[in-house]
Amino acid sequence: MRVILVNDWFLGAGQEQRTFQGLLALFPESKITALFYDHKNLPPELKKRDIDASFLQKFPGRLKYSYHLMPLYPAAIRRLGLDNADLLIANSQGYAKAAIANRTALHVCYCHAPLPFAWEPLEWQFPKDEIGHWRYRFIEKLAERFRRWDHMAAGQIDLFVASSESVRQKIRQLYGRPAKVIYPPVDTEYFTPAQPDRQGYFLMVGPLTRRKRFDIAIATFNSIKDKLVVVGDGPDFLRLVNSSPGNVSFTGHISDEKLREHYRNCQAIIVTSDSDFSMAALEAAACGKPVIAFAGAGMQEMFPSKSDAGSANYILSDYGLLVKERPAIGLKEAIKAIRAESFDSAEIRRNTLRFSKQVFFGQMRDFLTEAVGVFRQEGRVKLEERLIE
Repeated sequence: MRVILVNDWFLGAGQEQRTFQGLLALFPESKITALFYDHKNLPPELKKRDIDASFLQKFPGRLKYSYHLMPLYPAAIRRLGLDNADLLIANSQGYAKAAIANRTALHVCYCHAPLPFAWEPLEWQFPKDEIGHWRYRFIEKLAERFRRWDHMAAGQIDLFVASSESVRQKIRQLYGRPAKVIYPPVDTEYFTPAQPDRQGYFLMVGPLTRRKRFDIAIATFNSIKDKLVVVGDGPDFLRLVNSSPGNVSFTGHISDEKLREHYRNCQAIIVTSDSDFSMAALEAAACGKPVIAFAGAGMQEMFPSKSDAGSANYILSDYGLLVKERPAIGLKEAIKAIRAESFDSAEIRRNTLRFSKQVFFGQMRDFLTEAVGVFRQEGRVKLEERLIE
């Protein structure tokens, strides 16, 4: 079977790249395509492979100025050479799902989130007081255009797979389509607990982009003495470094081995984005570490709370602290409170096993095998009805 895997981009370890690695393990002979990539931050198995990138790969400032290139993304996706496929899988936060293959190919989208630029609040991604009135108006108009484009792209998908129940609900709400929930693969065999060398700092991990809102935590650490280590790289790197106090340090891109050391040695991991799923939080939890995060639907799905214990600003669970509204106040209180709480690292890890790579492989293999079989026998008629409850 001829399989093409399409990714938005490859810019370093994260949920999308981890999921892509899982899909590649299922289809090791597949063709790999993306808008663009950063070769130095690729995992070993991708460095050995040919990646067919769009014309954006030739732009020398594609990584630093990725935001400025957004108007070109639809054209870049359309021009990817994706003919001669039996199965096209788009691993996407919005852009890759618009990839077009031949009509004889089954088109499956593994959706991590409906296009954030189009559907998430712009103020969360582009604070108006930072970028100015006229630039914000331009971004508003661009977002309207992308909403129309995203609807069109969703219409050409045969089957949606959602990374969480929270994402499944958004796919239903925004696109009017059902989706099969299969959680991204967490490597619970690699990320394991160990006796920590120290527990003197908090940790944040992920691509340094505005929508991840690292700035909220960094501002909080301006008024407390605890140490924060930020792991990752991205277009927001220099801005965040320049606005950080002395107790916040940045590692840039690091190997998985060093990342595991940070997970094992930290006090807790902090997630400030409005995440439907957080790979970093679950990798840290697989190492037995609690999470501090905003209490959105996605985080409560990953780290369920059995009660409303805690305070006015956070919910205490077996797996950490989920911050309610008023993030500046609640996050500061949660960071101070977590040292006084006692967490069972074995229980924290047990919760992550339902997200393991083995579970992902089994569910994804079964779903795609059945989907390809139905598609070959009956075509696109009633695919969703047959395969998605």
